[in-house]
Amino acid sequence: DSGKLVEEAVPHGRQVAEQAREWVKNDPKCGFTDDKTCHNRCLNIVRKLWNAVGLEDGLKDPTALDAYKRYKSNGWVNKKGPIPVGAIMWSKRKTGDPGAGHVFVYLGNGKAASNIGYNFVIVDLNDENSIYDSHQWDGWSEYHG
Repeated sequence: DSGKLVEEAVPHGRQVAEQAREWVKNDPKCGFTDDKTCHNRCLNIVRKLWNAVGLEDGLKDPTALDAYKRYKSNGWVNKKGPIPVGAIMWSKRKTGDPGAGHVFVYLGNGKAASNIGYNFVIVDLNDENSIYDSHQWDGWSEYHG
């Protein structure tokens, strides 16, 4: 026993997290997205991660904010308990226009895979200097297509 706590995962979450780590390492410019860019493609990235583990081609909402609103209206957004590995995470700007919202994937141990600018990277969610410090966290979800 290494003494390390094993975090819970959403269904297929560990495979999604592993795929995200692989793409961060081997395709950080997002050649896997529909238009081969990371810029403003957070929802497409999350959709492609779930497709890569064999789930239906869902999350075809126009924006991350639209997807969040659909998930929320269906009761699929959680704010309680620890975030499970592979969870879809939702956020938007804290002030002013929320924009298109943002969506990314939880990897475990306080880390997430997300596009920032033109790169797909692993971010530390506890880093107060990260882009997420200017975002309002709206919760997490299991994949529902």
